[in-house]
Amino acid sequence: MAIRKGPWKIHLITQDAYGPGAREPKTQDPPLLFNLGIDPGEKLDVAEEHPDVLKDLLGEIMTHKKQLTPAESQLETRL
Repeated sequence: MAIRKGPWKIHLITQDAYGPGAREPKTQDPPLLFNLGIDPGEKLDVAEEHPDVLKDLLGEIMTHKKQLTPAESQLETRL
């Protein structure tokens, strides 16, 4: 799971590959932070250098989660 705001992107959960033989998703604690304007390949984690940006993006996630309303399951049938 990742979110992006402007040039900034944080990864909370990463997974190296998908499909047969893929490893399980890994929770990143602390999250990884990338500046896509400088590093579009996401090679350099800059979370330590930009704690203010990390805090802002984590706040955005919390705000979003508070506004969500769970939907009724469409997979369960009712008779």
